[in-house]
Amino acid sequence: MRSFFGLYAPLTDTWRVYDNSFQSGPVLIARGGENIEENIYNLDLWNVMRKKYYEYNKKNIDELFDNGSEIDEALQQAVKESLLQHKKAGNIIVSWEKNKIELSLLYPNLIWRVDV
Repeated sequence: MRSFFGLYAPLTDTWRVYDNSFQSGPVLIARGGENIEENIYNLDLWNVMRKKYYEYNKKNIDELFDNGSEIDEALQQAVKESLLQHKKAGNIIVSWEKNKIELSLLYPNLIWRVDV
């Protein structure tokens, strides 16, 4: 739902959200769009979904940078995934070391272990 509320809904001309947990088929929860009034058909469920989105997004950028641990963890995970992708593809990795432009090549056979 983060992607829906944060990315897709603001960009679409029209949108609809369904609850597809019923055996009888999907049930419309809400609909809206750029120039369309938002219509809510299941207010309780809609509020639960919105609450989850806003709770996730309530940290502001200053809080994230002050703490830093979430950013560090995300960067570490991104590096691990990138190394694994390069190894699987047989690509060479170029790195910057010792705070200067000193390029090192890391060949796929030298990437020993990447835990993702």
